[in-house]
Amino acid sequence: MEVLHRVRADLDALATLNLPEPMRVSVRASSRRSLQRLDELLWHPLRRHLADGPLLLAPAAGLVAVPWTLLPSLRGRPLAVVPSATAWLAARDRAALPARPTLALAAGPRVARAAEEVRLVAEVWSARSPTESSTAGVRDAARSADVLHVAAHGVHEPDNPLFSHLELDDGPLFGHELHQLPRLPAHIVLSACELGLARPRPGEETLGMTAALLHGGAGSVVAGVARIADAVAYQVGPAHHAALRDGESPAAALAAAIESAAKAEEDLAPLVCFGAGW
Repeated sequence: MEVLHRVRADLDALATLNLPEPMRVSVRASSRRSLQRLDELLWHPLRRHLADGPLLLAPAAGLVAVPWTLLPSLRGRPLAVVPSATAWLAARDRAALPARPTLALAAGPRVARAAEEVRLVAEVWSARSPTESSTAGVRDAARSADVLHVAAHGVHEPDNPLFSHLELDDGPLFGHELHQLPRLPAHIVLSACELGLARPRPGEETLGMTAALLHGGAGSVVAGVARIADAVAYQVGPAHHAALRDGESPAAALAAAIESAAKAEEDLAPLVCFGAGW
């Protein structure tokens, strides 16, 4: 869909650190127009058939990576993207968080605010969790934590989606490595670019980092469907965890965090909640 490619191109451009301000203003305007057009195409035909409240979306494989949380009609509304309603029901038990979840934190290199972001997330939970920075450290932490938050560069590999990865100090952590763990956290936040993207396969199957995590046993995953500016991710991450701590579902927490961050940053966070987010 041409308009979806245009939206993603605009969001990727807005995540560029040194984009000249006149060009940034122009791209923001283009992004708003494209998101409005996407809203009109995908959501307006359905609006009169649906009540208010949280949404469960099981889109066709080619629409899984739409920035649903940024569509004007859906801004601020809890929503979760799932392969099917059956998959959502099956994942709800493992997606439930305890009142005081155990926390695992990781920060990758070359992200200016990564260490500060995970420090703020730890403060939200009043946790003393060490920050992991190696692939082995993240794998080990993921085995026992209820919640995993990773602030790092993410790379989506469209030609070989299971090799999509997070960049850590000692190299890439691939999706297939996490998929093979005997246990994954109930909730995972990938404060990273592109890892919510997926490649459609025959039979409406999707392949990518987020799909691998859900298939491997994670209850819900928050991930980006485009590039994300460091300053925006830094705002969204702690706000998302603060809402989780206060009892909101992952989908509701993300919706609130995106709205909260929008007050501090003009550019929006193209993050989506996948799996049993409510």
